Amino acid sequence: MADDKWAVTLSGSESDLEVWKWCLPAGVGLWVERTARGTLLHASAFSELASVEEVEEYAAPLVRLLSGAIALEQGRTDVKFGGVIERKTDVGFIVYANAEAHGRARVFARAEVIRADGSVGPPSPTPVQSRAARAAKDELLADALIFFGGNQDWFDIYKAIESLELKFQGSGGLAALL
Repeated sequence: MADDKWAVTLSGSESDLEVWKWCLPAGVGLWVERTARGTLLHASAFSELASVEEVEEYAAPLVRLLSGAIALEQGRTDVKFGGVIERKTDVGFIVYANAEAHGRARVFARAEVIRADGSVGPPSPTPVQSRAARAAKDELLADALIFFGGNQDWFDIYKAIESLELKFQGSGGLAALL
């Protein structure tokens, strides 16, 4: 686990968790880490929170928002919020769910900037990290991603479209973007 105090456990299939790790690499303020203890979501915003309850209240909708952002980039995944981990120096207690295996594969590639002296340039945010950052500043975009990342039933689809229509001044404004 990184040096931050709080992290969130994620549960889902191995392939879906790997998609999340790919879309949310370390080096930006929101990232996923796969460890022997489970898959952990880290967010720099967690450092401003003081209690398990505050982290849970912030993280549960964040996981749905990220699910929507990842669905736009890689297709729908079935990753869920698992719980909050508080890092303590003297004692630790972690509960996580076992993931089930699925028979699908994905291939990932990422470009890196390697300078003439051999050093690697700073990482650029992925599209998912950029969308999450933009949604953090815009409640209607956040709502659209939260519903897009939901159950994919008629309610969530309707609410995602409704949020976008409100954002873009009605169905005409939304249609003009397409």
